[in-house]
This record gives sequence, structure tokens and C-alpha cells, in this order.
Amino acid sequence: MRSNNKNQDSITYDGILKQVQNDDFYKIFKNMKNNKPYYAVIFTSTHSENTEGYTDMANQMETLAKAQEGFLGIEGARDAIGITVSYWESLDAIKNWKQQSDHLVAQQKGRQNWYNWYKVRICKVEREYEFFKD
Repeated sequence: MRSNNKNQDSITYDGILKQVQNDDFYKIFKNMKNNKPYYAVIFTSTHSENTEGYTDMANQMETLAKAQEGFLGIEGARDAIGITVSYWESLDAIKNWKQQSDHLVAQQKGRQNWYNWYKVRICKVEREYEFFKD
């Protein structure tokens, strides 16, 4: 859903509302449009009962990922199942992110504390299109 507010768009995912600044949203995703193929890492998960510290760590990891070479963007939604999709220029960029030291700590905490289950899929995106209702 697109708002008429010039400063932000509202995107809803099954009851999850995320506010995104126009400039940030389009700056991130313009890199992917009409460009060479890129990669998507799809992280699907269910939380355990213990989510203490999760939100702070997730925010830290998003900030850190944005600073990584080859990072293109991120989207996510969480309800009973969480889905986070991060976009990368190359498989090497994904490999480097997976092995980044702070990210390794977050992965370990996730397995120990926050997740009952998760699955990671890595896909090559060869084309994309979108629709916005004005």
C-alpha cells in the first residue's frame, strides 16, 4: 500500500506495517532495478519463547549488513513465521557476510536462544518487476 505522504511509504505484509523513508527505499532498490542479475538470501524462521535481545541484535545486524561490500537491500516481515530477504551483488559478498565476526556471534545466539527453526535459501535473481497502486 502506498501512502500519499511524500516522506514515507507504508508497506503492509499480512498485518505487519513497516514505515520506510522514500529516499532510503528508492536508493536501496534502484541499485537492483535494470541491473545485472543479483542474489537473494531468503531467511525463514520461527522464534522460540525467548526473544530477549533479539530486536536489538536484528537492528544491529541490519546496520552492519548495510555497511558490507556488495549489499544491495533488505526486506522482511514477521508474524508466526519470519521472512527476511537480503540482496547481494555476488555469492562472494554473501559468503563474506556469513563469515563476518559479529554476524557469527548473532548466528550462534540465534541458534541458542531465539529460533526454534530456520531455513536459508540463496537464489539468483535474473529479473524483477513491481506494481504500485497510486
